Amino acid sequence: MEDYFSFLESNRTKFPEGVFEFAYNFCHYDLSDPSSLHDAWLNHLVLRENGTGDRKQFRSLALELEFLGPFHDKLLQFDYSGVTGFSMQSKDGAPALLNGCGDVLMHEVRLSDGGLVEHELQFSSSVVLTITCSTFRFESVNN
Repeated sequence: MEDYFSFLESNRTKFPEGVFEFAYNFCHYDLSDPSSLHDAWLNHLVLRENGTGDRKQFRSLALELEFLGPFHDKLLQFDYSGVTGFSMQSKDGAPALLNGCGDVLMHEVRLSDGGLVEHELQFSSSVVLTITCSTFRFESVNN
């Protein structure tokens, strides 16, 4: 974790402020914290295509994730905007999605080659979810 936090600190100005605050907050990785993503369960994933302009012709993607927290007392909500890419696949090619994603084992916020935000989440079923976006917002809500 020390290398990860050093990376975040050295790239602080390259991250949107809210994204850095989330990523650099140790409670989101601490196994004993109710706001940790470790052991959280995915409740839903929603992909939205938003339109602006006279005919809604200017399109953009947004993605929303909601997790039941590891102690089942919080909802952990992410709202990703300016989504330019996402993938959800089994790491080993197995049909893991048939039984859901399972618990979040680890997650990491990093920068793409183009300087966008990447959030990767690895689940106990071997599913890996990666989202590339311009920014995201996080909220922890009592369940």
